[in-house]
Amino acid sequence: LYFTELAGMLMAISAVFQLKGYSSMSRKGSVAVFASAILALLLFDMDLGRPTAGFYSPFSAILNFLHSWMARGIIFVGGLLLFSFIFMVLNLFFTNNKVLGIRVNTLKNTVAILGLLSGIFSTVYSGFELAATTGVPFWNNGALPLLYLGDGIFVGAAVSYILAFFTKGEEGGRARIITTKLLAFSSISVLASWFFFLATVNF
Repeated sequence: LYFTELAGMLMAISAVFQLKGYSSMSRKGSVAVFASAILALLLFDMDLGRPTAGFYSPFSAILNFLHSWMARGIIFVGGLLLFSFIFMVLNLFFTNNKVLGIRVNTLKNTVAILGLLSGIFSTVYSGFELAATTGVPFWNNGALPLLYLGDGIFVGAAVSYILAFFTKGEEGGRARIITTKLLAFSSISVLASWFFFLATVNF
């Protein structure tokens, strides 16, 4: 779950950098996002006990999408893996102005928006899934999605700050300012979510 929220919100942050024209941050972030998504997938498959089941899970997830948070999570994380891969490939290997008659920057922006949405959904779905677990009273709490979102932004901003530290010039400086603000606000969000969680926990 940790690598899922890291990949999800790092994708969202990298997408924002792409849309704002921070090409170096977008390129570095795309690699980190895909690596995190792969780690999340591998750990998820290992946790299943039957790694081969991970290859067939998207098909059953589509059938159960409307009434299962686990199924929704598989779709969201699968979309995150797909869009992060395309985003990384476009950033690393396509430097021409056009691909198949379409501007590369337009393709990047489109994939970035799709990745941003899948990143947010991939991050918060775990909170909804655990909150819907009636068998464990401690998990049955509506504050969990907010907690996952705040924590995801925090770890995503932390990794982005490290990437910005190795980015030269004005872009690196501005990226560090943005990620510092994200770290500050997300820290407050995590604390507030924790207080809300503890205040409404069901024992």
